[in-house]
Amino acid sequence: APAGLADGYAANPDAPLSVAAIHGVLANDSDPEALPLKAQIAVNPAHGTIAALDELIQAAHVRGIRVILDSVINHSSSQHPWFRAASDPKHPEHRRYRSWYQWRTQAPDWKRPWDRAPVWHSSGADDWYYALFWSEMPDPNLENPAVFHELVGAMRFWLARGVDGFRLDAVRHLCESPDGVLADVDASHA
Repeated sequence: APAGLADGYAANPDAPLSVAAIHGVLANDSDPEALPLKAQIAVNPAHGTIAALDELIQAAHVRGIRVILDSVINHSSSQHPWFRAASDPKHPEHRRYRSWYQWRTQAPDWKRPWDRAPVWHSSGADDWYYALFWSEMPDPNLENPAVFHELVGAMRFWLARGVDGFRLDAVRHLCESPDGVLADVDASHA
């Protein structure tokens, strides 16, 4: 639990530590229905509570340690409410969330850079969605201002609680080019 991390550091206060990068504390690592935003403002119950994380942040700051959280913004779960609404034309929020992911009526011949596996997956209807890492982890459309706003809002939530920064997962794959370049597109690093 996060408070245990602070207790462990107290046992060795002379350890040369200036930054604590905390991976897996946000609920998105273990709660597929919460990926990405709902979990981005919650603590994984296996690691404690927001109150315990607040205590850890305070204890770290007293010791001059900055706290960096791992933040996964490159993909969500296929069970996330955003994707479920986007993929179901009968869902009352379908029109709102459809553009929060990338869809095509035909799958482009794009391949993952590391193993050449396809990245467009059938929704089971007459369309295809983009998911770089796995069919169950569709990529939110980060070029959609509404998606960007939601994710920035989650980061602001943690910054207001004292977090000093974030490690963003898979940054080189955040945005894709229209012709299927899937890594190191300028927009991913802007």
